[in-house]
Amino acid sequence: MSIIHDALKKVQSKPAPVSTGEIPQTNDPFAPPAPDKGRDTNRSLTILMACVITVAVIVIFGILFKLVMDSTERTKITARNVALPAAATAQTSSQPPPPAKVLPLPLNFPPLPAITKPPEPNTIKIEGVMDMGGKMVALINGNIYEIGQIFDGKMITNIGFDSVTIKDNGTIRTIPIKR
Repeated sequence: MSIIHDALKKVQSKPAPVSTGEIPQTNDPFAPPAPDKGRDTNRSLTILMACVITVAVIVIFGILFKLVMDSTERTKITARNVALPAAATAQTSSQPPPPAKVLPLPLNFPPLPAITKPPEPNTIKIEGVMDMGGKMVALINGNIYEIGQIFDGKMITNIGFDSVTIKDNGTIRTIPIKR
């Protein structure tokens, strides 16, 4: 305990250093390094160069923008100063100009598809079959049907991957799927 007590007394008895703006040189290997004045100068120059380059880029883009805007304005002015026919220049300013003719634009629509007749009520067109989670469904005449449903008075009794079986007025018919 006396060693610690002696060290504290030594520290307390030393006068506090006067701040001169410089970091005192120490032999302590864990002390932060003293600032390098050359490094501060390089950092200042780097920041200054970055600012100068940024301002130069802004000025260059401003000049380019002005040139582009001036050239488009000149194009508008020359388009307005086109010579008018003699009849148009002879009009007085009190008369309004004649209305301009507006022509309809040609419309380019794609050709219409060929009109197909809907299937006759007695014809059955099986367009496809699917297994939907263990339940077979058929696309017949544009509508989806399951086993047991009725369409056009006909009941679907079975749906297979290659045919559909229907019952029509007591008659059972198997219709193959055309591929």
